[in-house]
Amino acid sequence: LPSRSSWFRASSYVACRSSPVVVRRRSSPSCRASASPTDGSSPEPSDGPSGTSLAVAACSMLAGVGLFVADRTGVMGGEAAQKTPPLSELAAMAVPFDAAMSKTSRPTVVEFYADWCSMCKEMAPETFVAETGFKDEVDFVMINVDNPKWLPEMQEYGVDGIPEFVFLDEKKDVKGITVGLLPKGALSENMKALREDQGELPFVKNALLARREAIKQAEAAAAAEAAAVEMEMTPVGPRAHSWE
Repeated sequence: LPSRSSWFRASSYVACRSSPVVVRRRSSPSCRASASPTDGSSPEPSDGPSGTSLAVAACSMLAGVGLFVADRTGVMGGEAAQKTPPLSELAAMAVPFDAAMSKTSRPTVVEFYADWCSMCKEMAPETFVAETGFKDEVDFVMINVDNPKWLPEMQEYGVDGIPEFVFLDEKKDVKGITVGLLPKGALSENMKALREDQGELPFVKNALLARREAIKQAEAAAAAEAAAVEMEMTPVGPRAHSWE
């Protein structure tokens, strides 16, 4: 009689030979959706997102970021779809200050800027749209604060931050001043109101304008007082008299 161990090996061999053997191979991510088991059973559940899904999600995210950046920088739609020139080219396109101030038939917008100013660069697309969109109705002037020749104008308009936009009516009276980054479309809205002489501009800092006007009046009063004191302290020399 065969021993127990030899009988166990023989029975195990018969069982392995008689039972069907199905070898399942893990399908690749790109083909997993169409793979089906060979034994007719239900498909294996997916253990994570497929490569195709991840690629689609990544592309969607990148497209969303691109649209956000394009909208934030003002390079979508209309005139803003054109490539925005650098600040130096925008300044070259602008109307010279003296020429703008000599005209009495058009309002004027003066922007004080610098080539190194990050906010000025961020405002460049809005500046480009406004400068080109109103070129036949509003004179747009750009003054580089790094040029010392413009120091009198900077003092006249109290420039203490950039970008600063000064809005002047046809008589060159100040209608409003803004300092810093403006909301999208605000510059064009101000220029439209200036062109149509609507009175108060929609996006201006009236408190800033009033403060600057008060400072200017105080400085003028102080200068007049100093001149009066100087006259009082100046010795009066002999005066000519007629014969009495």
